[in-house]
Amino acid sequence: MFKRGIYQPFRFRIRALSVSFMEEVKRAGLYQDDNKIRKQVREYLTTTRYLKRYNDDNNKLRIKGTLIWMAVAASTVAGRWVFREFNRQFLLAGAEVAYHNVKYAFRPRVWEPDYEDPRVTITARALPQWLSFVDGVLSGTPDETCGDCEIKLFASVVPIVRGRELKGWNSLSLLLTILFIIIIIN
Repeated sequence: MFKRGIYQPFRFRIRALSVSFMEEVKRAGLYQDDNKIRKQVREYLTTTRYLKRYNDDNNKLRIKGTLIWMAVAASTVAGRWVFREFNRQFLLAGAEVAYHNVKYAFRPRVWEPDYEDPRVTITARALPQWLSFVDGVLSGTPDETCGDCEIKLFASVVPIVRGRELKGWNSLSLLLTILFIIIIIN
């Protein structure tokens, strides 16, 4: 039973989804040529933002060894479905808190929904005195004089397909501001 307005994940075997989608496109009369439709459907399904193809570690999604794609959707009052887009993003769980006189270390990562092994370059600007960014790791130990501070991280993502950088690709930059909350330990 689906609850209206609550996003839920739906998992599909890739082949089953592709074949069903092609059949629906044929039934609608959009394409008659099987070779053309196969190529167009494949291109659409592999580039749409509504299907998640990779997990947070940028490995292909699998269930019991079978490759899958996932969609997340919510049912509306009108009986339609609203799908959530999957967009490139920073993974920051646990990064927002640092404690006085306790060493802080965090390696920011970028999740890329479309490519298995993108080349990611992350930079940090305007860091407080107690924090440094070396070899992809934010680290430092805040003392009692440190207060809340905002850290800006920038990421440049270049897709790599079959070991090669995509030609003509303009790297997409992400801007993220992280607020570190400094907690004083008695």
